[in-house]
This record gives sequence, C-alpha cells and structure tokens, in this order.
Amino acid sequence: FLGGMLMGQTEKQALWKDRLIHFHESGQTAKEWCNNHHINIHTFRYWKRKIQVPADPAPSWVAVEVEERASQSSIHISIGRATIETSEDVCPEHLANVLKVVQAVC
Repeated sequence: FLGGMLMGQTEKQALWKDRLIHFHESGQTAKEWCNNHHINIHTFRYWKRKIQVPADPAPSWVAVEVEERASQSSIHISIGRATIETSEDVCPEHLANVLKVVQAVC
C-alpha cells in the first residue's frame, strides 16, 4: 500500500529503482541502508536482483593530484571511495588486476 492505494507493478519497479539508486549513492552496506530505511533485507535483495541499477550510472573522469616527492615517485588512484597508492615501477598487469577488483567493488 502506498497512501492507502495498491501499487501496480510499474509503480513498484519505479519505487525500487529509485530506492536502489539512493542505496548506491549512500555508500552504506545493504544491511545498514535497510535498517536505516526500515526495509526488510530479503525484500531489498529480491528487488536488487530484479532491477539491475548500476552502482555508477554514468562513467566520469576523476581528478588526480600529482604530488612530487624527492625520495620516491608514487601514483595515487581514486575509484569511488577507494584510493590506491603505488610506486611508479609497479607491474602493469598487477595494477590492472587490482584496479579491476576495486572498480567491481566500488
């Protein structure tokens, strides 16, 4: 019920799509978000599977700050909430694997 009226399937999908977008933007775990919004975790997981909402709706460029150090050069990479710091002589394949994992999680 929403305002005393039964919701149709289209309205439910729109409501849950909006909720899932807000969840992704919150940075919270599913359990935290559900507790804060008084939503059953099983219902949340059902709709999360049913409606695929990308964590980041549109790819965007991220500002990178380059910091000069006299002793050793390093690279700082930010993806979502994660920041990776590595030396400039890191193995490219290893860095690529790390970035894939971080991007999938963030």
